[in-house]
Amino acid sequence: MKKNWKMVLVLAVLICFGTVGSASAYFTSKYWGEITLIKKYEDADGNWLPTFPSRAIGFLSYKGQGPKFCYSFYARGLNPDTEYSLIYYPDPWPGEGLIELGTATSNGDGKLNIERTCIEIDSCLPDCKKDANCVIDSHWEVGAKVWLVPSSSVNKDTVDQYHMNDNWGEYVENILFENGYVFYKNTNTELLPEGCTTFQCSKCDDGEEEEGLEIIPLSE
Repeated sequence: MKKNWKMVLVLAVLICFGTVGSASAYFTSKYWGEITLIKKYEDADGNWLPTFPSRAIGFLSYKGQGPKFCYSFYARGLNPDTEYSLIYYPDPWPGEGLIELGTATSNGDGKLNIERTCIEIDSCLPDCKKDANCVIDSHWEVGAKVWLVPSSSVNKDTVDQYHMNDNWGEYVENILFENGYVFYKNTNTELLPEGCTTFQCSKCDDGEEEEGLEIIPLSE
């Protein structure tokens, strides 16, 4: 019984704070950050809230800066023997231009693991050219949403313009949503378009910032 209560307490802390060491989760971090992914439901007012109780949870570890996006991921409590996609989801719906970071199939126990991998992407996370979540003010950090979704829910009809399928109600209960935001600075300028500021994900190694934007650590 004591062990069960300890587990509940640990999960509650992770869900409340969203990240491990979130105060150091800066956009330009060269170190590894962590966030959790959880199930959510939409209430009558349109707010997305954590689903309790739920065994489903995911853990994403990632490097906040580099020429490639490097990460590892583990989840449990999923549907067994199902192919899932780990995606970067840019708002608004349906997430035009979402990025599939990786795919994996859950085992018979509903567990899924993506060992450390590094992929090339042509933007930072969030991508401020297309993501409505790329807003930073003195009170809160809003960054990239990373979800674990059934692979069948991702529309890949148009190359490089993936988005979520319209039949939202058929798969929303099988999604692990963000419980914290990802901030990744791409330093591979060969992959990025010219003429953008750091927050628009170009020339990310020059240290310049767009005027009027400031990153405030959550600890302040």
